[in-house]
Amino acid sequence: LSPFRARGARIAQSPRDVGDNAEIVFVSLPLPKICQDVAMDPAGVAAGAAIKVYIEMSTLGTAALDVIATHLKSTPVGFLESPVSGGPTAAQNGTLSTTTCGAGAAFERARPMIAAIAPNLFYLGETLGSAQMAKLINNHIAKAGTVAAFEGVVMGLKAGLDPRGLIDFVNASTGRNFTTAEKF
Repeated sequence: LSPFRARGARIAQSPRDVGDNAEIVFVSLPLPKICQDVAMDPAGVAAGAAIKVYIEMSTLGTAALDVIATHLKSTPVGFLESPVSGGPTAAQNGTLSTTTCGAGAAFERARPMIAAIAPNLFYLGETLGSAQMAKLINNHIAKAGTVAAFEGVVMGLKAGLDPRGLIDFVNASTGRNFTTAEKF
């Protein structure tokens, strides 16, 4: 946490400390179980005195999201799901995308802050789980493009093509995708 502290960030002592001191809280964690614990534990974020809107930015899938959403329905905390996409390059460049679902009032309250993180912001309505599904579809399409790109490059190598020249050509043409542009 030293780099954050050095830039003036206040370091919370617990998830509850975050919820006690922030009206809008963004959560992006690596595992569904961790997300559920942070949201639902009696010492978790949602039990905080200040929190009004809880925004889950992790890619959890709909089952884990439903557990959190069900718990938060019994609290006064508004809940939004807003998984991000774009990878490290988009995060560094400030060009992340997100699709958000949840109550319209909570979304309008949090919209400026979500847009500051992910300027490519798409609101899909109030039905929770829709953003997770959209993110999983996006990931599926991206992985299909990855497989196609790898197969194409292997085909080119077997044909004796220069791989850099091939990728440069593809990226200037209709075959470009996230893998050819960012990963190769």
